[in-house]
Amino acid sequence: MDIEKKKSNKLVIILLVLIIIVLAVLCILFATGTINLKTNTTDKEANTKEQIKDNTDNQDEKMSDEEILQNNNNIYSAVLEEYKTAIKNNKSEGFNYVNENGMNHYINQKGTDYEIDFSYSFYDINKDGNYEMLINNSIIDVFSYDGSNIIRLFKSNSDCLAEGRCQLVLYDDGTISLAGSTGATGRIISFYNINKSSSTLNTLNSYYEKFDDNGNVTIYDENTYDYNNDTGTKVNYSSEKELIKENIHNTSEFDISKLKWYKIN
Repeated sequence: MDIEKKKSNKLVIILLVLIIIVLAVLCILFATGTINLKTNTTDKEANTKEQIKDNTDNQDEKMSDEEILQNNNNIYSAVLEEYKTAIKNNKSEGFNYVNENGMNHYINQKGTDYEIDFSYSFYDINKDGNYEMLINNSIIDVFSYDGSNIIRLFKSNSDCLAEGRCQLVLYDDGTISLAGSTGATGRIISFYNINKSSSTLNTLNSYYEKFDDNGNVTIYDENTYDYNNDTGTKVNYSSEKELIKENIHNTSEFDISKLKWYKIN
């Protein structure tokens, strides 16, 4: 009986030793992060969002130029129909979406060496999944869509854009700049983005640049500048180059020539 009891005690001791070893190994694995039974909600949500983003990107990549064209031709059909009517009838007035000054140039130059055409393209400026409509590759108009209505974003600047006195630039991060002369010694430059909820234009900053006879520039906050008294709040930028750099946050200008452009006729 003593022998059997000793054998039994020995087995118990061996089992205890094995259990201690297993527990020690598990502690080491938990401590080093090799095993983690705790669900990290933040990481899980981040991974899910990243997966959704990847899926969205893949869907965009799979969408052909023809599909983009068809989808957005339907959305912006009213713009296209107005331009087609204006071109057919050599008419520039009485339209909601036609750039009147641009159409006048088209009519006046038709049949000359300076004859122009109208073209359009689609580009998702603010990366919300909805495409904006651009008119001409030296942009004279930009349209957005809020799900119900077409919005003409730069209607108040349409004459300036059509005449080339204003230049509209798109940036990769969705920022838009609009710069235009106010005369021999003045220039306004403004920065915008498109609201992802309302598809309307947000003004980020606007500046007035005043040049002296030597080409030196003084830059003002355009919202405070009094054109009659030549006074306003000065901002601490020494040049337009510095001003632009600080407002576009290290993004790059988007090359609109890479877009697919379609002639309006």
